[in-house]
Amino acid sequence: MNMTKVNKSTSNVVVLLTACISPGAIIKTARLDPVVRLADYKWALKEWCLHSGGAHLVFCENSGYDLAELKEIARTNARSGKNVEFLSFNGQDFSSHLGKGYGEMRIIEHALEKSEIIKSASLILKVTGRLFVRNNQQLIQELSESTLADVYCDLQSNLSMSDSRVFCATAPFIEKYLLPRAEEINDSAHMIFEIVLARAIHSALAEGWRWNLLPLTPWIIGVAGTSNESIPDSITGMLLSQIFRRVKGFVLAR
Repeated sequence: MNMTKVNKSTSNVVVLLTACISPGAIIKTARLDPVVRLADYKWALKEWCLHSGGAHLVFCENSGYDLAELKEIARTNARSGKNVEFLSFNGQDFSSHLGKGYGEMRIIEHALEKSEIIKSASLILKVTGRLFVRNNQQLIQELSESTLADVYCDLQSNLSMSDSRVFCATAPFIEKYLLPRAEEINDSAHMIFEIVLARAIHSALAEGWRWNLLPLTPWIIGVAGTSNESIPDSITGMLLSQIFRRVKGFVLAR
């Protein structure tokens, strides 16, 4: 793929849902039961099929699990004109101490290599596949209409970490800056995906590529795999997050 920065143009945004149904004994993950995780993915995929407008979906799973039930959900719930592409591979053949972030990187790499939908997209909205974003249609619409950046995400902790549950990027950014850092990820040494993503962004910025906050705060619902706890879901909390995001965006743009 040509490693060039994006031009100012209307984007075709595809949603990449990353999945690992049977994670084995991966460290720092409390939600390990494949039956429970499959139920999470089935619920989230149905929501994405029903409530994500015309955006196409790519579901990429890295434990080689049977996806028949998920494919049936897509077949019976995807709206007319919505494409849902399924990819599955055996990508859990790494040491468990590296953690789920390492597996996540391999999922993204596999999706970029194999997905036909992604090959025709300008922007990839990566979402952890067990989660749903309530305001995804507005988020996708604003991404498609915005002056393009090469990567969109929320940088936190003095810009040293990023929220990796939901972020958006071009394939060239992912291939040039993110994927080459895969071997840096080691959850047991506290070098998590969120830090590596932030470092990839800093490297890109140093070479003239463009970063921006997501146009609005994703309203995420579901259960966190690390803690096995439900993500807080309240209108008040979301409104406060949106206000904080606007202030943060204003300060960073000064």
